Amino acid sequence: MFQPLPVQIRILPITLALAVAGTCAHADESIYTGPDSKSKLSASILGQAWAVSDSNWTNYLNLKPRRAEIKFIGQTTVKVRLFAMIDPVKNPSPAGDNKVLSDFGISYDVSSEVELTVGQFKIATTAENLDSSADLLFPERALFSRKWGDFREPGLKAQFKSGALKLRATLTNGRGTNQDDVTGQKDLSARIDYTLSEGVNLGAFTTAGDMKYNDKGRWGAGVGYQLSGVRALFEYVKANDFGLVTSGWGLGLGYMLDDSWQPVARATQYNNGTFTASDYGFGLNYYFAKTLKIGAAYEILENSTGNYGAPIESSGGKGQLLTLVFQAAL
Repeated sequence: MFQPLPVQIRILPITLALAVAGTCAHADESIYTGPDSKSKLSASILGQAWAVSDSNWTNYLNLKPRRAEIKFIGQTTVKVRLFAMIDPVKNPSPAGDNKVLSDFGISYDVSSEVELTVGQFKIATTAENLDSSADLLFPERALFSRKWGDFREPGLKAQFKSGALKLRATLTNGRGTNQDDVTGQKDLSARIDYTLSEGVNLGAFTTAGDMKYNDKGRWGAGVGYQLSGVRALFEYVKANDFGLVTSGWGLGLGYMLDDSWQPVARATQYNNGTFTASDYGFGLNYYFAKTLKIGAAYEILENSTGNYGAPIESSGGKGQLLTLVFQAAL
């Protein structure tokens, strides 16, 4: 049973984000144009606030800011682009990386098809990891997806895009977000996406940790569909870390009944080599506008716990997770 009795409130970062929002334009609009008309700066903001009740973690209703992502994109020349994103909500404690920086980089268009980037960015893994947080069907990414994705690391990225084909590869330090490199070893990740037909995308990725696939290797594949109000994504991942074999899969579904209502459902499992954690849920999103929504999601957890709205594997853990999300974007 849920016990939403004590209430914990942390809203300062959201207040800060909303205050900044009043001075920033939409991401598609320039907030600064240089005297040569070639240098431009644009900005976007994503704010999310959650109300979470987890039957086997906190045992009370937790009101918390989840995201206050402020992103800037600068075009210095036709071929050179800079970008940076900060999130004041990120955990400012030794348990986190103690920094609000999420993304930063400089990109150079070698040609109309090839782009090179140096900086910090998401590594090339699962499709849900690479999706914008504003476009997620559920408040949080699936357990298996966060296990092998949703990581940002400093490094180099190369991207090739031509017609229906998109290739990307990242070479990163493998130590996590905002962490200095202390060895010469690097993680290599590569992903391929191909648009098979209208609304249908096939994708696959592989990772060789420390450039040694036999010691720390991962691979995954999936198919996505988005057409006529229907969204569906299925992904499977398998990993081998020094002999420990783990795997996971996830299926997410959503359907726009009209311009506002979107029922969603999800099933996901993660096997850590000892036991299997599962998460089955359903929810409902309501869009006041394309950039403004509220949502509710109910999830049933097996061998996992909610961890303040983000399920993690836990042997013997069993319960329910209810999350309300309030989202606005500029």
